Amino acid sequence: MVANYYTYAADWTAVSIKFEKTLKVSSITSSCFTLTKNSATPVLSPFKSIDIRRDFDTISRALKLYFAEALESDTDYTLTIQNLKDATSTTIPTTTDDFTTGTVASPYPDLPPDNPPIYVEDKSIRSEVFLTATSITTTNPNFYIKEFDPEDRELMVENDYNSGRIIIKFSQAPSPQFINNDYFKAQRKIIQRQPARWEIVDIRVSRDHVNPWVYIDFPSTDATPVYLQPDKEYYEDGYKYRIKILKDVGV
Repeated sequence: MVANYYTYAADWTAVSIKFEKTLKVSSITSSCFTLTKNSATPVLSPFKSIDIRRDFDTISRALKLYFAEALESDTDYTLTIQNLKDATSTTIPTTTDDFTTGTVASPYPDLPPDNPPIYVEDKSIRSEVFLTATSITTTNPNFYIKEFDPEDRELMVENDYNSGRIIIKFSQAPSPQFINNDYFKAQRKIIQRQPARWEIVDIRVSRDHVNPWVYIDFPSTDATPVYLQPDKEYYEDGYKYRIKILKDVGV
């Protein structure tokens, strides 16, 4: 199925559709939605133009379509949805929904959110990218970063946190060919009012052999740096740090 529920405005001026799959936003056009009256008569241009930022909530995957004109009362209609694509650019099978104006048209128990739609561009692990514009992650929507330790955008980390180790928890284990400093990089820069450059940090990259985790080990701040040693400092006061992941990383 394309959607797992439909709800209609009480005055028959709009329909809300909750989709089961993450959609390719660029595939959502008015031509994907057609309306037929009494199982035979096509309704020409039944919907107003779709404004994705206003009408599509990418978090809940709910789309609101506004009818160009209010529907006739006590009339049978069929809504057909076709040619939509999911996040992998695969065409989703056509689905239809029959309803009659003036009756309760939603056969599903849930309702889409009443809050205004929120547009979020889902970049998955591609939010920090460098070196190339080619991405193999787009072919696998099930591959993404689930969690960081410490948490992403943590404001304060102890100097000796986890002996300098950052853990990136993926949904699936990245291929071993990507576990190196060509695909994972670390940078730091001093926090000051004037502009400052990001400096490359000489990290070690490894992976867990049981869990789909990647380890980023920072060097200690000693004159002769060491890795993963207790009672050492790894993060200097007055600096901010970041991890950059090449968007080609995949399984």
